[in-house]
Amino acid sequence: MMLSFIVLITFFYINGEDPIPVNIWNASFLIGIAIIYAVGIVDDLTGLKASSKFAAQIAVACLLPLSGLYVNNLYGLFGIYEIPYIIGAPLTVLLIVYIDNAINLIDGIDGLASGLSLFAFTGFLAYFVYYDVFMQTYSIIICGMIGALIAFMFFNLFGKAKNNTKIFMGDSGSLTLGFSLGFLTIKCAMDNTAIWPTRPEAIMIPISLLFVSCADVVRVTLYRLRHHYPIFDADKNHIHHKLMRAGMSQHQALVSILLLAAFFAILNYMLHGTLTQTWILFIDSVIYCIINMCINQYINSMYLKRAFDCVTAFACLILFSPLMLTCFLAIKLGGGPAIYKQERIGLAGKPFYIYKFRTMRTDAEKDGEMLYQHENEDRMTKIGKQLRRHHIDELPQLWNVFVGDMSFVGYRPERPYYIKQIMERDARYEKMYQIRPGVTSYATLNNGYTDTIEKMLKRLEYDLYYLEHQSLLMDMKILWVTFVRIISGKIF
Repeated sequence: MMLSFIVLITFFYINGEDPIPVNIWNASFLIGIAIIYAVGIVDDLTGLKASSKFAAQIAVACLLPLSGLYVNNLYGLFGIYEIPYIIGAPLTVLLIVYIDNAINLIDGIDGLASGLSLFAFTGFLAYFVYYDVFMQTYSIIICGMIGALIAFMFFNLFGKAKNNTKIFMGDSGSLTLGFSLGFLTIKCAMDNTAIWPTRPEAIMIPISLLFVSCADVVRVTLYRLRHHYPIFDADKNHIHHKLMRAGMSQHQALVSILLLAAFFAILNYMLHGTLTQTWILFIDSVIYCIINMCINQYINSMYLKRAFDCVTAFACLILFSPLMLTCFLAIKLGGGPAIYKQERIGLAGKPFYIYKFRTMRTDAEKDGEMLYQHENEDRMTKIGKQLRRHHIDELPQLWNVFVGDMSFVGYRPERPYYIKQIMERDARYEKMYQIRPGVTSYATLNNGYTDTIEKMLKRLEYDLYYLEHQSLLMDMKILWVTFVRIISGKIF
């Protein structure tokens, strides 16, 4: 990319075109990016201490204020407007190092640092084009960066290591991208009326384009300080690590973070002109904190799933209350209790009562506990057959979900009588006590109804697979397939 930029400069001079201006700012940028790239190469080949890289970043960042390029206006952010050189110079160094490390540290999965950088470069380019500035300098560099990143991301995401078509970025790439974005941030934020007018949005443009990566490095740093971890030591607490612990693949985490970056950019665009920049930044920070808290809760104790279960069960109880009342009255008119309860074993091996609409005769188990005979069942009532056929008899389990006995997705809870028989042949069933039983399950969709111990043992294999691979996405898929099968009338 840098080579193409040099070739382009030469082309302009040879063909007598307007030359690309080379001034002390451009020179400081080119020298700085060359040094940063060299530091990254050394780190990739031999390894450097984090403190050594940090010192190199500070030294290179000092080139900008020494050349006269520094943040001289915050445009009302935190109530601050014009700032003198003595404050702007160290602030500029801080911002360069901060952004450089933000991009470098978030480079943890394929396409993430390059994807976020591509998003930011595109935003800066659009902003420069809008004001018709830097068209023969930094806009050309940005276009080169965008072209290089698109090619890189293709091979990084879809290349195969075994075919030698997969490439990686390394510190040389992420540090170079971070320094470039830091430099563009300063160029965008500097109030230079000789080039463009004073712009109230000048400081919010880089904040909006780089918010996710920059906010994440602040969060991770505070986390390390709070837990007394070395600030330069690597860990797996970045947002992409957490999303993958929540069950996402690398590509799913990548897409989610890129969408999050686009969300903040769009949100800030909509809020600009309505709220002050300080309030916009505050709102962004609160939203980002809430998102991370939700991810943490899901990972640590499945609170997100529990919250989903509770809210959705409550909504469904209200939505289906007319249908449930109709079923209740219809069963009562036929004689006997409308609600049937039965002891099952749930979370942590604790017993609970599962509720259903009664579909069998009141003396169905007078001869002892019996499994439901799916094809040849003669204990069903007339209305019970219809309720069971369309799974309407399961609706009272919404109460079980709401109070926390069950979840929408889990494993189907069993009676103690049959659990004892299963445990005698496969003690792994006890592992299922780690999670709440579910109204539907991965095993139900793949194994159907179980009317023998052998089928229960086969169902256990599916349940154990779900236990190992459970995630929010997997739960959503199970719920969707269950819904489709119920609507289509498919028996399972």
